[in-house]
Amino acid sequence: MKFLEMLAFIFSLYTMLIVVNIILKWLYPNSNGRGSRMIFQVTDPFLNFFRKLRISHIGYIDISPLLAVMVLSIINQILGRIRELGTITIWAVIAIIISSVWNVIMTLLLAVLIVAVVRYLFLMFTTNKMNSFANMCDAFFIPLSSRIASVFIKNESSSYQLNLIISIIVVAVILTVGSFCITYLTGFLLGL
Repeated sequence: MKFLEMLAFIFSLYTMLIVVNIILKWLYPNSNGRGSRMIFQVTDPFLNFFRKLRISHIGYIDISPLLAVMVLSIINQILGRIRELGTITIWAVIAIIISSVWNVIMTLLLAVLIVAVVRYLFLMFTTNKMNSFANMCDAFFIPLSSRIASVFIKNESSSYQLNLIISIIVVAVILTVGSFCITYLTGFLLGL
């Protein structure tokens, strides 16, 4: 069991290095310090594997770090389960995978929800001055919110604000119902 604890520690440490990599690239995109280079050399090969996957890009958003952290989390949870129980079932592995995939989806949906709420508040309480944040949000949300709203409203000329409200409600419902269903499903699978 000491071997599994050491392995879990290594996976946790590597996950933390990936998070540091992400933060460094966001805050200091041209960072060339010795420590930064060392972290990039250790983590970029693993991240590059995920960057090559077709599903790692949603529009201009690169979710490869989320996928990499998800895989490491799955491995770590499986190791933790084996450490606790001494064994693991296929149902437990499936439950861990479902839970981890849902966590990634939930993170993305939560980010979309927060940005949509912020954009809606800007629409309601500021003048129509366009800035780069508003332009970027609108380029993403206008087509998305129109598509979502068209499921509920047959009027082709519904306003952007109304479409945004409907989208916010739909995403909030998906998050709530999805979390309940995933919790129930993983609990059921772990009980098998």
